[in-house]
Amino acid sequence: MRFLILIIPFVLTLTSCGSAEEKSKNNDFEYELLQKWNGRFLDQKKVEIITDKTGLFKVYSKMNRMITPGLDQPKVDFDKASVLTVPYENKDKNTNDVKLDSVVRKNNTVKVYFKESLNPKNPVNKYFQKKFFILKVSGQPKNVAVKTTE
Repeated sequence: MRFLILIIPFVLTLTSCGSAEEKSKNNDFEYELLQKWNGRFLDQKKVEIITDKTGLFKVYSKMNRMITPGLDQPKVDFDKASVLTVPYENKDKNTNDVKLDSVVRKNNTVKVYFKESLNPKNPVNKYFQKKFFILKVSGQPKNVAVKTTE
């Protein structure tokens, strides 16, 4: 029984991780959702802006310790783009799913908007309320703000 309690979160992480084919272009600003994970296994509590290959390698190395086979590190031209790692925890404790709603840039600030919902396939618990997103954005933002849309 103890084994099951220990292995269930690990299995849920494997089944819930995935990449998204979400891309968008707004004027001269582009973004792409590279990964979305259930569970904040990286213990990251704030947004990180990655501007070089070493930083991206560190993030994917941490993720690949959790799964086999590991994920391929995406190719990013850091002269033209940067990568954001965005941890997110649902604000409404009665929801268990969150989707990337939009990403916009104004001056040197990127705003990442999420939309929360209730997914009947998943139980409402702390595990499913924690998410981790990896986004590729054009340019080199100085600040990132995370918002929830209604």
